[in-house]
Amino acid sequence: AGCTTTGLPLESTSTSPTGATLTHTWSILDAGGTEVATGSGQGVTINGLPAGDYDVVLTVSDGSCSATVTEAATVHPAPVASFSLSPTCLNGDVPVTLGVPFGPGVDAVWDFNGTTVATGQVTALPGVSINPGNATVGLTLSQDFGGVTCPSAPAAETVEIYNLPLPQWDAPTALCVGSTPDISSAGSSLPGTYTADWEVTLGGVPQVTGVGEVFTWPAGLADGTYGLSLNITDDNGCQDDIAAAVEVLATPSGTVTLS
Repeated sequence: AGCTTTGLPLESTSTSPTGATLTHTWSILDAGGTEVATGSGQGVTINGLPAGDYDVVLTVSDGSCSATVTEAATVHPAPVASFSLSPTCLNGDVPVTLGVPFGPGVDAVWDFNGTTVATGQVTALPGVSINPGNATVGLTLSQDFGGVTCPSAPAAETVEIYNLPLPQWDAPTALCVGSTPDISSAGSSLPGTYTADWEVTLGGVPQVTGVGEVFTWPAGLADGTYGLSLNITDDNGCQDDIAAAVEVLATPSGTVTLS
């Protein structure tokens, strides 16, 4: 038996009673008896045969006498590996669309730049820490046909990995009650435009939110330790954030004593 991808391997164990050197000639017949392939040599592999049942005819000769034997053989259909990928952000999952769904009994191995990252039928590949740019995703399928394992033809696709934005700001570490400084995200590093989402929390509870390159600290917050976070989303939908504590200081009270 053989596979459409790896061919039909044939091996002759014929011997000569006189010890003479034998020649080996192979003829492959399809179900209708038509010769579809030939080969020569004690061991050969016949490639290019479609899946199906065949008769293998072996003729051996010592130069004077010859003998012929016929055996049945099956060429099994190898699974087909076909898929497409969608761009993703650094460390994010890579969406996968299968061109041909796997049949029952098919094993699948996925790799990123040669490193195995998943097995089986998947809709997304887990995020991996690789450099931004293009990465090669490979898929290898195999199916067992009762002792004959047929691999798929190699399949590989390139996926674009977008870099993450780098949020930056000029947030204060402390300010006084009633202060309203403008906090800018203009130093954030990323190509194209971006969306900046701001949030102020107290004890983990959201107090104020804002959207835009500049966030003005709200005047109505009492003294205490607040959390300030900035989330940046770029044109590719990639996100990253930055957070820090901001101490709001109570305004000192002054008294004047006249004498």
